[in-house]
Amino acid sequence: MAKSLKLIHAPPPLSTSPLRTNHQPGAQMIAPPPVSPVFTAFRFGPNTEIYSSLKETAALLIDRSTSPPLSATFISTAVGSLHTVTLRLANASKENKNCIKTFPPTDRFEVLSLVGTICPQGAHLHVCLGDKDGAVWGGHLISATTFTTLEVVLGAFPKDGIVFERPFDEKTGFGELKVRDVRGERREVEYFRGCFVVAMVFGFGMIYRRS
Repeated sequence: MAKSLKLIHAPPPLSTSPLRTNHQPGAQMIAPPPVSPVFTAFRFGPNTEIYSSLKETAALLIDRSTSPPLSATFISTAVGSLHTVTLRLANASKENKNCIKTFPPTDRFEVLSLVGTICPQGAHLHVCLGDKDGAVWGGHLISATTFTTLEVVLGAFPKDGIVFERPFDEKTGFGELKVRDVRGERREVEYFRGCFVVAMVFGFGMIYRRS
């Protein structure tokens, strides 16, 4: 696991226009303007189990963050080499979760892509790997160990902006990402608090006029 983390603040977003998704069934829409994430970079040395180490490092980043406090983490990019890889392949479903491919420890791979989201309830990581012949394997990362290195750029959103949760989804049979826009929740609370204050002032005013 990475022992020291240096935070690099991203520049402000170029646009403050709302960010929207297509209006498809089940799609989420985050209407407020984008939130600027914070980034850190680190390296795992040889023979590091990367799935658990990435989760531990993300938790460490959140625990140590103060300015700003961080919450939702994601892998921006990663490059390196792996062995002892286990993937869940694309045929997995609610009824068939055991579509698992485990490669022998002697099989070594170059990391072509590694992306995903991480939250306290778990991580959802996908990896694309090239083998010794240049053939490509990809899927949901269950576990893998570094051969020589894994260089990672990890991003995180401020805690008062975006929060990731992963509740169980009855429709898919898996824990699925839920994105909470804390800013929107805070605006709703402030709105109802304002309504309550106005109602109280109006009520006391009516009582005063009658007395």
